[in-house]
This record gives sequence, C-alpha cells and structure tokens, in this order.
Amino acid sequence: MEKIRTCNNRCIFCFVNQLPRGLRKTLYVKDDDFLLSYMYGNFITLSNLSQADIKKIIASRLEPLYLSVHSLNHKIRKLIFGTDNHLTGLQNFKTLGKNSIDMHVQVVLCPHINDGNALIETLEELISGYRSVKSIGIVPVGLTRFNHNPRLMSVDYSLATETIGLVDNFNQQHKSYHRVFLSDEFYIIARRGFPGYRSYYDFCQINNGVGKSREFIHAFKKEVKGKYGAGMLLVTSEYGSYVYKQLALELGYDSGFKLLTVKNNFFGTTIKATGLLSGSDILKELKTIDFKNYSRIIISDCIFNQDGLTLDGYKKEHILGINAKLISIEENANKLTGVLHKYG
Repeated sequence: MEKIRTCNNRCIFCFVNQLPRGLRKTLYVKDDDFLLSYMYGNFITLSNLSQADIKKIIASRLEPLYLSVHSLNHKIRKLIFGTDNHLTGLQNFKTLGKNSIDMHVQVVLCPHINDGNALIETLEELISGYRSVKSIGIVPVGLTRFNHNPRLMSVDYSLATETIGLVDNFNQQHKSYHRVFLSDEFYIIARRGFPGYRSYYDFCQINNGVGKSREFIHAFKKEVKGKYGAGMLLVTSEYGSYVYKQLALELGYDSGFKLLTVKNNFFGTTIKATGLLSGSDILKELKTIDFKNYSRIIISDCIFNQDGLTLDGYKKEHILGINAKLISIEENANKLTGVLHKYG
C-alpha cells in the first residue's frame, strides 16, 4: 500500500491536536486516506483528493466511503475545518453523490456551532440532496483536558436531550429513521435508555459508537441466561458503567458482577469511553481493591492496540503483573457473553 495520506485541515476539535506529548508516534498521524476509508471505515474529509483520485473511486466503485461532513454551510465549515480546503472536500462530496457512490456521513456536534437549527439544515440538505448517503451518524465533540480552544464545550444534559428530540422529530417527519442516528453518548449524557435493536437496522455506524451499547445488551440477553458473574469484577469506564446498569434494568435483576469504574484522569474527566482509558488510570484503580473479594477481574481488550499497548504505552504484562491469577484481559469483555460462559 502507498504512503498513507494525511489530513490537510485544521479542525477545531481534532483529537490528535488534543493529545499530550510523548505518546506512541502512530497516535499523531492524521490519516485522511480514501483507501483506509473504503477498507476499514475510517472517516475522511475528501479535502486532499485530486480529480484522478475521484475518477478512480467512481470507476472502481470504492464504496461505501465514510465521510466527515459536520455541516454543509460554508461559514460553519470554514470555522470547523479551519481552512479553505473544506471547499475542495465539499465539491468532491457533491461529485461522489452525483455518481451514486454510497456514503456514510459523520457529523461531530459542537455546541453553539453546528447544533440546533444548523443541524436540522444539514440533515435536510443531506437527506433531500444526496440519495447515496446511506446513513448519518451524529456524535458529540470529544474534548480532552489539553483542549485550549475557548469556543469548544462539551455536550451537556440539556443539549443531549434537545438533540435527541430534534433527531426523533426529523426521522418521523422524513420517514428516514434508517438514515439518521445518534451515537450512544447522547443517550448516556441525557440519562436515557437506548433505542431498540431494530431501530439501528444493519448497525452501519457501530464503529462510530452508534448502537454499540444496544448491540451489547441484545447479545447479552440473547446468549446469557440466568444469573452469571458472581464474584466477578468488571473494569470499565464511566460510559461503560452506565451501559452495564442499563443492562441490569432491562434484565430486571442483578446479574451478580461488580463494576470498577475508572475515571479518565489521563485525558481528562470529560473523556468517558472505555477504549480511551489509559493504563496508568487502570493500574491506579486496581491497586486500591482487595483481590480476595473477587473470583475473576475482567478488563476489556479494547484499551490496547494491535501491539498490546495502551494509549499511554503500558503493555498487557504491566496490568497482568498486578495479579495474573485473577486478572483476565478479554477480547469479548465488552460483550460479556463469551466471558461469562467461560468464567460464570
């Protein structure tokens, strides 16, 4: 494969720009490569493509592509993308749409920038003008403690509740419930239950955090019968803890496992997803527990990359070294089904 193409935008919420120094070098690569979008579902902006690239995509039918749009309003896009390159991305988006290239779109919602009426205008234009847009996933902006942009703020309870209502109404009015989705974070922030399993259709944006919680709850209820997990401790994030509690509500009973909720001090407490937990924060919490109280301690494999490293460079061996007899790092720990059958 050719050298990975990198992003030439200066997005105000770029997560790479919100990273501290000294992490793995690969974390600082801002990939914006259409081949990675086609092969792995990476979201790209289309701002660095030549006309030859566009022709190649169309001729080879490299679809679906996963695209970061955020808004179709020029003024808003200029603010978000931080450069006039967004105009090239928008023109390429229109060209792909005219040539019926299937696309899954992402909107990163930023309070007071592209929310509310601006969001509805974006959805209206996407639904009415681009038939090849197969889904629109809306995710809240993620801000680490290293963010220094005063215009950015996190999505709060009020905005999450408002946005859920706006999207529900939009889907009902446009009969497009299979095309516009909110990420799980909105329901967690709004302290709501998750939509039903069938409402996510083919879970086309599950890797973008859209429907992952519902898929987990569905799999658990389908595969695991009765009470499991007695004496088990699940190490998870604040968002993960909310999902497990929703599971207990839907089951109607306490499944028996306990939760160790790890706050993200490394990136900041506004970052609450399990996959963004650091090894240092997990190790700190593990050192506070009494291992004699548990028969098994489960940690999700999603905190590690393919080389077995956490975001802050800890190896699996560092965590297992606390108590290798009890601690288990499981690929399916988020789903729990295989884990509980194995240890329950």
